[in-house]
Amino acid sequence: MNTYKKLFTILTGIAIIITAFAIQSCDIKSPVEGVTVRIKNIPRTTTVRVEFIDQNVGQLVTSPLNVSFGGLDAAKVISTTNEPLASTSTSIGILNFAIADDVTPSATNPVEFVVVVKSNNYLATSKRIIVTKPGANGFTVNMVNLNTNIPGVTSNAVSNAGSTNSTTGTSAAIVASSSTSSSAVSARVTVPSGTILRDANGNALSGTVATRVTYFDATEPASLASFPGGFAIRDVDNNVGNFVSAGFAAIDMSVNGVEVESFSKNVDVQLDINPNTINPETGVKIKAGDQLPLWSYDEDTGSWKNEGTYTVTASNGPDRKLTIRKTDMTHLSWWNMDWFYDGCYNTNVKIAVDGGCWQWLYLVVEFQTPQPDVQWGYLYNGYVYSYDPVLNLMNVPDNRPVTIRAFQGWNDYYNYYYNGVDNNVGVLNVDDLCQTQDITYTLQAATNQTGDNIDVFIRGVCPNGNVLDEGTLDVEIFKNGYWQLAGRIVDGFIRLNCLQIGQEYQFRVYYDGEYYTESYTITSTTENIDIDLPGDNEFCE
Repeated sequence: MNTYKKLFTILTGIAIIITAFAIQSCDIKSPVEGVTVRIKNIPRTTTVRVEFIDQNVGQLVTSPLNVSFGGLDAAKVISTTNEPLASTSTSIGILNFAIADDVTPSATNPVEFVVVVKSNNYLATSKRIIVTKPGANGFTVNMVNLNTNIPGVTSNAVSNAGSTNSTTGTSAAIVASSSTSSSAVSARVTVPSGTILRDANGNALSGTVATRVTYFDATEPASLASFPGGFAIRDVDNNVGNFVSAGFAAIDMSVNGVEVESFSKNVDVQLDINPNTINPETGVKIKAGDQLPLWSYDEDTGSWKNEGTYTVTASNGPDRKLTIRKTDMTHLSWWNMDWFYDGCYNTNVKIAVDGGCWQWLYLVVEFQTPQPDVQWGYLYNGYVYSYDPVLNLMNVPDNRPVTIRAFQGWNDYYNYYYNGVDNNVGVLNVDDLCQTQDITYTLQAATNQTGDNIDVFIRGVCPNGNVLDEGTLDVEIFKNGYWQLAGRIVDGFIRLNCLQIGQEYQFRVYYDGEYYTESYTITSTTENIDIDLPGDNEFCE
């Protein structure tokens, strides 16, 4: 097939990709020299776009990230070119992939999997993602930069914390803490002398031991935003529900760069609790004698395991630190002090956003608390788009009031959690999301943007008069400082919301690891674009 260079301006590029869907054996040249785009696999039924956000600056992570998939439906994750996708990487903070074409996600048959992300510069984390509808879906994963400070987060790394031998174990006790200050609220771990350290495959390790312990104070909103996957959880027995946290920690060790997974002896771990933490069972500040469950996290499956309930103790020192202590830890993990509350298994709750002019909004669903300056974490955070302004919430908390906030940009969400500035464009309070039947709540948004809805019709036209306008493709727009989903072209039509007539915008599409970007000026509320196709392709012949 001949290549028309003009066909790869963004909207015309979109058009030619779409109009090539029916051509099962043609290749076309991309704008990147030497790259050939294979057309036949483009039209995915369900696509997923994940953003990885550096929490400290509120921007996309541009360090190399290694991403893998786990959980219930990991086998249903594919690339945008219809290849199985178990792992991948990104250096731009955005990952695009798809769900198998023979699967149609719904609220009654969701696709659930875990995105696991690791980096040299960021704390390893993961997020459980639930896709409840076909089309384009967007999610975010919050990342903790190991070289910056986040309110409520303390992290301490030691490159030479001791040594170990695969036969005799550690040469001396290894003690690691999230803070070098004895008065700080922190996490501490002690590995006894003579303990053999093993990797994920059970192999005994020899060499220099490096440690990093990171502690998250549950009274700080920015710290809570770092919680892996959110506080709507699934446990190892497939029970679903919600956490209210008293604090959590990530404990990491390595031997000559190989991650430590387990120990031959019991390891002692102590987790402090900020004394201003509110116990949801009593409604007052936590105190010595309170009972607190401890959970460990499997980042590959996104599930939590109850490690038992522990009694809060107070130290005898002047700080009277509140602590729980586990003396028989045998594996490394995220460790989390949480009260667990059951969720609704079968209720499909919809949050519909109405009003205002917007391309996308960022929604946060969080517990209501007994005091205005107290937060108990988020149940959900992510995007809702103007082309499909309904959010499906799964496994909502039973008989617990929540607040849903809509923000016009990620920076507004960032300022809310980090600086206490609540520039929301809509708030919805619900006493109990858990109902006996499916229900839709409406959040009214009042944004400060203006613009028109632009209907774009795109066709490929052959010299013989044949018209081709079949297929689907996701389109992004650069607006308000962000690349964001603008919508999905379906059979030659896309509606672009809240744009200014006469203004030039940047658009881009993603295919097979490449973005194709170009500018386009909106001239009216209806744009009809006919693309002249070369006559020597199979469809036009």
